[in-house]
Amino acid sequence: MRYAVFLAFLLAACQTSAPHGFTESGVASPVAADVTSVSASLPDWVPSHFSITPRSVSAPESRGGEIVFSIQQGQCTGHSDHTGSSDCATRTTRSTIQTGKVWEQQVEWQRGQRFLYSFEFRIDPSLRYQGRARGEGSQLVLARWEGAEGGQPLFDLKLDARHGVTFMGRTCITPEQFGDWHRFNLRLRWADDDTGFIEARCDGSLHVGDPIFAASGLPTNRPLACALKDNCPANTLRPSRFNMQLGLIADPNLPPRRGGFVPLTQNGAKVAMRRILVRRLYVIFGRKDEF
Repeated sequence: MRYAVFLAFLLAACQTSAPHGFTESGVASPVAADVTSVSASLPDWVPSHFSITPRSVSAPESRGGEIVFSIQQGQCTGHSDHTGSSDCATRTTRSTIQTGKVWEQQVEWQRGQRFLYSFEFRIDPSLRYQGRARGEGSQLVLARWEGAEGGQPLFDLKLDARHGVTFMGRTCITPEQFGDWHRFNLRLRWADDDTGFIEARCDGSLHVGDPIFAASGLPTNRPLACALKDNCPANTLRPSRFNMQLGLIADPNLPPRRGGFVPLTQNGAKVAMRRILVRRLYVIFGRKDEF
């Protein structure tokens, strides 16, 4: 009898911790993997401070010198933590790795520090999700920088089959360039005042040429869209520590907000990444204040 009660307890615990998927009608369906069981599967070349995000519906696949992330519409996990409600509650689908520490120094990303975030990516050309016809309307995210305390998104690198890969509405690559490898570089200073700056570059030198986006003299610990206009609400969170997610996030809570999952179509979304680098910067050359 005691053994039966113990077995029932174990089964109940497994059922509550496993990820779930939902169709648009809200009916539950299984997903491919429980990432809590494969968290150690990242390849050795990925910086050691990265780990698979607990909210991921599937773990990235390791293929030689790259890792591949893939998601399908309607998948989510019931995992919840200090960053807020579960992805099933918000209808969010993700498969990402994340970090909030620096490889060499093993210190958390904090206000006053300057960093380079760099990685190469390749978008599967079968992507059919169109985003919006105008503006920076994609709800599919390739990389996200956020506050570590509450998980508040600050700025995203986005993608869709209509606009390609974009940062703050500026083009990094076009849809015609899907299928090829490209590099994204982001330099910034985390700040709560006008000492902050941010500069994004694609496929070019860090020191010469024009970035795709640059801004200075603004706080970078608030959502960039409102910080640029100096109209962030008074109750906007102002985190002192920060985090980054790499992979894929289908986030219906980005404008235009929807009640259901992001319509990825039956192809879903897939991206490969390699040569991931996070480095603390002490000297910066060739930075543009605005672009």
